[in-house]
Amino acid sequence: MKYAKLIALLVKLGIITADKEADATKALEALPGDEEPLQKKVDASAIADPAIRSMFETVTQKLAASDQMNKQLLEAMTSEKTARENAQKTIDAQMKSDAKKKVEDAIAKALTEGRIAAADKDTWVKVLENDFDSSSKILTTLPVNPALQKTQGQAAGTDKGAAGTSTDKKTEPAAIPGPIGRVNADVLGKVMSFGNVQN
Repeated sequence: MKYAKLIALLVKLGIITADKEADATKALEALPGDEEPLQKKVDASAIADPAIRSMFETVTQKLAASDQMNKQLLEAMTSEKTARENAQKTIDAQMKSDAKKKVEDAIAKALTEGRIAAADKDTWVKVLENDFDSSSKILTTLPVNPALQKTQGQAAGTDKGAAGTSTDKKTEPAAIPGPIGRVNADVLGKVMSFGNVQN
């Protein structure tokens, strides 16, 4: 018999009595097989014995409750995963925005102070993006070029305008000759080499 061992075990455990073996076998045989859809319902009324029928109905209810719980758990996990991914995207976008602003602020300050020439702005942006912490420290130690400080400081003030808005007029200073200009060029060359940034 297909369910003989199971029925024997149920009798041994005292779940059913020996005189209920036939009813228990019928109840087990009424369960859907592997080839049948899991959604197919078994008619509990076909089970004659009240005790077996009650046990069958209890198991069926527990299985249905378990399926529902698994479904809710899967939905909750999917929702939590989506929320976590969205939160990470927001954090990544904010970090990228903050990093960009730090570079822009550092460049703007260095230009106003006359530590770098406007012609070198794009190069320094690459250097700072590659390694902001180290490069920003080097940037602040560059000697101030009074000529750059004057022309670029004035340009920065002009860009803001009377109402604090930027204008189209910009001052592009020529390369500054002399020792200070050579020092800035030498330092920038070393930073570029250190950061392995290609122009």
